[in-house]
Amino acid sequence: MRQCFLHLLYNPFGLKPEGETVIKINKAEERIKDYLQKSKELSDKPFFKNISIDDLLPPPIFSIEIILKDKNKLNSNNVPFNTLSSGERQQAFSISSALYHLANIESVHNDENNERVRYSNALIIFEEVELYFHPQLQKQLIKNLLDGIKQMHFKHIKSIQIIFVTHSPFILSDIPTENILALKKDCTETKELKTFSANIYDMLNTSFFMEEGAIGDYAQWIIQFIVKCFEDRHTISPEDLLELISLIDEPLYHKVLMQKFYEKYPNQTPLSKRIKELEIELEDLKKQQNK
Repeated sequence: MRQCFLHLLYNPFGLKPEGETVIKINKAEERIKDYLQKSKELSDKPFFKNISIDDLLPPPIFSIEIILKDKNKLNSNNVPFNTLSSGERQQAFSISSALYHLANIESVHNDENNERVRYSNALIIFEEVELYFHPQLQKQLIKNLLDGIKQMHFKHIKSIQIIFVTHSPFILSDIPTENILALKKDCTETKELKTFSANIYDMLNTSFFMEEGAIGDYAQWIIQFIVKCFEDRHTISPEDLLELISLIDEPLYHKVLMQKFYEKYPNQTPLSKRIKELEIELEDLKKQQNK
């Protein structure tokens, strides 16, 4: 309401009912500050004594489209915000929502209504914030959130505590160990996790995240099936068994399984196969010689 009222009175961006107006985000704050300094009329009125930059931003009565550009590339293409992935948009909404509520807490300190409670400490809780996020977005979340808070330049909020309820090792890798409480269902004991700057794969391999390792259950079943074939618990041809082993991309597993395969089928080693090929070739040459 305040934004709409101020827009109708002053319209610092010169927006029109029809047509388009392009506002560069990095220039918007500078433009409003310049407007406030020049407009003596605003600063002299009690109602506008504590006016903020947010108050003079375009109100939601307009149809607004946000266009993004890569600030590190001079000739980057325009990217409409609504074309971003659901995860990218969700991260922007989550961070913006947190900053919006912090700004509301801050604004109460500038309110002349003494009946409103002024808070100097804030607590933010994110419940499974990693939902919809690609792993790359999970890695970026905490830095993006902290960067956003720094840009707000709060004067009255003295401390902000942030709690993440998460399953994501990508998020935990940005949090110091002493700030983590690892909980498991039906377990009264807590577990210490070494997380800050930790290798994501090493974290996934811990029993807290993956009780049976960090590879898929079907891949594990294939490996177990191959091992049982070596133990003669399944009937399978050497060719089919070798084809199964070729599916295993993990280097150590693949190497060990190939060693077991050659132990079980010594005539299937590359050297044995080559000897057999040469023997066949030699037989063919002898036949040709005897003709």
